[in-house]
Amino acid sequence: MKKGRQIDLNLFHVFSAIMKHRSVARAAADLALSPSAVSHALARLRQMLQDDLFVRSDTGLQPTPRAMELSGRVNKGLQQFEAALVGVSFDPSKSPRCFRIAASDFFAIYALPHLVQRLSATAPQVDLQIFPVGRLDLARQLETRTLDLVIGWFDKLPGFLRRVPFVEERGAIVVRTGHPLTEGEVTPERLLAFPHIVVEFTGTAPERGDGFVEDRGMVRRIRMEQSLMDARRGREGTARVAVTVPYFSAVPPVLRVSNYVASLPYRFAREAVAGGGLVLLDLALERGAAQIDIVWHMRDDGDAGLRWLVEEIRNAGATAVAALS
Repeated sequence: MKKGRQIDLNLFHVFSAIMKHRSVARAAADLALSPSAVSHALARLRQMLQDDLFVRSDTGLQPTPRAMELSGRVNKGLQQFEAALVGVSFDPSKSPRCFRIAASDFFAIYALPHLVQRLSATAPQVDLQIFPVGRLDLARQLETRTLDLVIGWFDKLPGFLRRVPFVEERGAIVVRTGHPLTEGEVTPERLLAFPHIVVEFTGTAPERGDGFVEDRGMVRRIRMEQSLMDARRGREGTARVAVTVPYFSAVPPVLRVSNYVASLPYRFAREAVAGGGLVLLDLALERGAAQIDIVWHMRDDGDAGLRWLVEEIRNAGATAVAALS
């Protein structure tokens, strides 16, 4: 880009929209422009930056390495520019902002009621959109601002993502009342002898073999069965996974009418047992607590509204822990 050339800020709004949608037509609809206007703006950007920026593929427009390099800085620059116009403060009592969060139904059942109760009193115009956490492109969705936050179990994160702890949770093995495992000693061999119902957040992901999947450097858990995997590690037998479901809430009804075995988050399992027809198996097989994190993109470190929401979510998690302890 030549020095001294005036820069049209609208071009970078177009760039950001194409990064988000990977389509000229969808970017045009998002920006309330015609497709030809977006195509013209993209052509100007290509000439100005001397790079193709996006190339066609079977799945839509794919960003070049140069576009990927620019993406975070462009979005951060647009955000800073908008903040300079409207002020950097965030007043939750007046803000009409909508936040987009990817999380499992564990979060929705366990912490969301406490969060909504808090926001109803302090931020009555703030809206929340909760999306499934099972998508394989969470890192890209954070990068393109399709999502503001992701809540889940993570091992490693790429350098452009940040995290803070939400809550810690351990697993619990659950069966129906009267299940054969409720009589006699529960051994790993006996556990493996019964079919299992497994919560798998995405059913098409190529696993590493330990219940985690890697998505552009984001290594996250897609299966909630750590205790069962540890129980069979180093043994010849493996449990038959008879049913996989994408939601924790789908497990208790199935357990109540079958001899299946399931591993669930402990606090969720306690709530399910309180509903009747289920029991927890008190096992030495259970692992220590696993940390659930709140994750966002590094460019949003300076977003006062997002920082406020993260703390509200953490406070809601702490309230839920206290209520179920």
